Amino acid sequence: MPDKWPTDYGYLQAHETVAEDGGPSAPAAGFVTVITEIKGGAVAVPETWTQQFPQYKEKFGSDFAASLLKPTGKKGPTGENLVVWQDYVAGTDPTKVDDVFTAKIEIVDNAPVISYSPVLSAAETAKRKYTVYGRSSLYGGDWSVVAPGTASNYNFFKVTVELSKNLP
Repeated sequence: MPDKWPTDYGYLQAHETVAEDGGPSAPAAGFVTVITEIKGGAVAVPETWTQQFPQYKEKFGSDFAASLLKPTGKKGPTGENLVVWQDYVAGTDPTKVDDVFTAKIEIVDNAPVISYSPVLSAAETAKRKYTVYGRSSLYGGDWSVVAPGTASNYNFFKVTVELSKNLP
């Protein structure tokens, strides 16, 4: 394992902006935006996880510990390289550049409904903690956890995924 892991390495990616009426975004229309973030630091990635990806060793090498810190070809919004362990946290395939953690907004009954993918098995989902946060403005204020039924109070959303700290 590396001597030092980042204490908080996040990945933010804007995915979608829609008008509050569900139609195309327009400058004069109200709108909602959703982004995603992969959170974590020193994550315990099981070596068996890599076995489901036939091209893994070819792309990242056979040194498992070193491979976790190799760039996948995916980029964060500020251009930083994403690395293999972040794919484990997100539940995505590190060998496929287009397999990313995404979020989507739908307007249902005049309220935003936030969903995200990939949709994992119940066992894999149980290993992770997903949180939806909201903000009214990007110019100030803190992100607040969005309680059920309160999404219409926000215009901007962030969905985070991290490994559950309560794993056996």
